Amino acid sequence: MEIERRLEKLERELARAKRRGPWLLGVMLLVTGLCAIRFFETTPSKLRAQDAGNENEVRASQFIIEDEMGRLRAWLGTTKDGTGLVLYNENGKPRAGLALVKDGPCLQLWDENDIIRTEVAMSKNGPVISVWGKNGKKLAEFGADKDGPKLSLSDEKGKGGAMLETKKDGTRLSLFDENGNARAGLAVAIDGPGLMLSDENDTLRVGLGVTKDASGLGLIDENGKIRVSFSVEKDGPKLKLIDENGKVIWSAIK
Repeated sequence: MEIERRLEKLERELARAKRRGPWLLGVMLLVTGLCAIRFFETTPSKLRAQDAGNENEVRASQFIIEDEMGRLRAWLGTTKDGTGLVLYNENGKPRAGLALVKDGPCLQLWDENDIIRTEVAMSKNGPVISVWGKNGKKLAEFGADKDGPKLSLSDEKGKGGAMLETKKDGTRLSLFDENGNARAGLAVAIDGPGLMLSDENDTLRVGLGVTKDASGLGLIDENGKIRVSFSVEKDGPKLKLIDENGKVIWSAIK
């Protein structure tokens, strides 16, 4: 039946969204954090300590700028990991950094507590913009790869949230609980829109779909079996009650 086929496809769509769940915690992990891990941690203070006493120094590998109090305010140079520019505040803490590393260019902005708050990075997979909260938990990430754009949002603990993505076969919105499980999904695919609701065990429990030939609603038990199927097709409305073995025990067809 058309509606049962549609429900099976909706379940596959939800399963695909669940597999992408970890993307909320860092779907482009290879891109995010490149600056902090591979470049900025190795440059400013270490090089500054080596050059104490060398006032107004210019080298082929680095350029250091100090203020009138002799405090480090900017560093431009090259290390084994890449080339970059780091800007410091009056307390010697880095607040902004721009680097070109092996995987691509990246820009980072820190707050007054040395916590990264914003990063813009580019790799062979595509660009990514990431935003962190005051507690260092990632709150949002927006990126684009060969499949299309993606946007993820998390709560203040870096958990739960939402993911919105667009691909050539449609657009999908997934909502996650604090455990990272997809609990609700709304998709618009080539053959029509669909709504999916799941329980805390990642089991699809409700599916609603529309195609050019039919619309329908399916209610599913904790074992993933369709127990109630209601659809409106070309030949009229249909209602089915199904047991746990998939056998129709009652139906009404007009």
